[in-house]
Amino acid sequence: MGIAFGAFTPSDHYNRNLHANVLNGQYVDDRGLNLSLRSDVHGVLSAVSVAISEGPNADDEKEATLFFRERHLFDSLFSKHPEHRTYYNE
Repeated sequence: MGIAFGAFTPSDHYNRNLHANVLNGQYVDDRGLNLSLRSDVHGVLSAVSVAISEGPNADDEKEATLFFRERHLFDSLFSKHPEHRTYYNE
């Protein structure tokens, strides 16, 4: 298992009222169940759950948290990242 998070820019299909789990600092619902994540290298990542948080204004930064159920997928995407290497003493 692994977790990654960071700011993201949504596509034109994003709707905060349908997709965001947290709005204005308040948990709304587990709306990530209807979202998918796609990687240019790996295609659709079915072993990943998505949670989105955003503030009160449309221009506020949006943050996505990705929960990887399979460690090998997480490692294949992030193993070269400096923080991953430090955490796993690589």
